[in-house]
Amino acid sequence: MAHLQDILIDAGNIIENVLEIHRKKEENLLQAYVAARTIQKYYRGHLVRKHLKMLNAKTTIIQKHWRGVLGRKMYFQLLNDTVQKRCMEKFNKCATQIQKVWRGYLARKFIFDYNLFKEWMENVKRSNKSMIEEIEKARSLFHESSKLAAEEEAKNKILDCVLTKSHHLLCTYHRKGVLSRKEDTKEYSTTEELLRSFNFMSYMKKQKQDKAKREKMKAEEERMSRDLQFTLAKMKTLKRNCALQRAREREKSDRKNQEKREEIIEKKATNIASKKRTEDCKCCTIPNYRQY
Repeated sequence: MAHLQDILIDAGNIIENVLEIHRKKEENLLQAYVAARTIQKYYRGHLVRKHLKMLNAKTTIIQKHWRGVLGRKMYFQLLNDTVQKRCMEKFNKCATQIQKVWRGYLARKFIFDYNLFKEWMENVKRSNKSMIEEIEKARSLFHESSKLAAEEEAKNKILDCVLTKSHHLLCTYHRKGVLSRKEDTKEYSTTEELLRSFNFMSYMKKQKQDKAKREKMKAEEERMSRDLQFTLAKMKTLKRNCALQRAREREKSDRKNQEKREEIIEKKATNIASKKRTEDCKCCTIPNYRQY
């Protein structure tokens, strides 16, 4: 009875208590829902991160193995190419060596003989040496002869000059040895001997002949220069005349071609006109069947 009375006394607060309990329950449920969702969020994030980490690890492993396969493939390909290249270089070197030895053997056996070449070189050296000696000897002889000739020519010129200036002594009577350095002698001195041997008339004649020859050579050179100038002028006029003739011929040919073209055009025009007239005549002679 006491318990019932207590209940009846607190009957007014029952509804409030129930509502409070229900509200607390809802808050607890909401809090639990939020907590559960937060736990799920973090756990799902952990799972996603774990899955991504696993995917990255697996991808890295796949890439590592695939790159290893490609690397080994490229390495073996490069190794094969390098071996082939080294082998080809070795083969080419050996082939070149064999060709060199074989060509040397052929040249020594059929083309080039060293002993004959050596003998030929010795002969050439000997012939060149003898030729050089002959050339040097001829050169020395030429220098000596040219030197002697020049000295003789200078001496003759000096003597000719002296004797020419002293030719009046030939026409003068004088005692022998007057020009000699020795006293009381009647021998001819060197100058007197030279004067006696000197022929002034022949000398003057020779001078005149030389002068005439020089004048003749000068006149010949002038004539040749005049002939050359005349020939050049004639060639120039002939060239100009040829150019004019070619121009005239070209003009005549152009005129003839123009006339031919005009004749062809006139013929074509007359043919066209005649064809047109014949067509007109045919059109006029067509009977009109409508009249029948």
